[in-house]
Amino acid sequence: MVDPKKMKLEIIQASTLDLLRINIALTKYDHYNKAIQSPQSLGKDTGEHFVYIDTVDQKSLGYLKLMKTNLTGTCWLQSFLILPDYIGQGFGRQFFYDFCRDYIQARHYNRIYLTCHLDNTPAILFWSSLGFHKYNDIENVMPVYEKAAYDLYYLDL
Repeated sequence: MVDPKKMKLEIIQASTLDLLRINIALTKYDHYNKAIQSPQSLGKDTGEHFVYIDTVDQKSLGYLKLMKTNLTGTCWLQSFLILPDYIGQGFGRQFFYDFCRDYIQARHYNRIYLTCHLDNTPAILFWSSLGFHKYNDIENVMPVYEKAAYDLYYLDL
């Protein structure tokens, strides 16, 4: 277990090097294979990438990707993850709260959307505990994952 008292946590806009570090850290976990991006596409897509970093040890704890939407005042939380070594210790919740305080409110967003795989019960419970509500069922939101089914969630700020 990590001692958060010995850490100085900060959210920074991710560089290509930060994204590579997260990808490398994830390679030791089979189910995270290609979780963020292929090395060829790092930093070439739209959206803003952020990492949650311990500035004392220069270790990344998590990652998120935020996308603008066509709807005024809304954004899409396309990706959010905490590295497995840090799950269950409150880092995900703190990352989300800090991100809302430091970035979402500064951009004047009043609604956040995200999708969650129907089989990902821990994630559904996590997002629900943060106040997200189910919007509707969507089949194959992300065609990259064949036969996947997702629910759409939203949070009004």
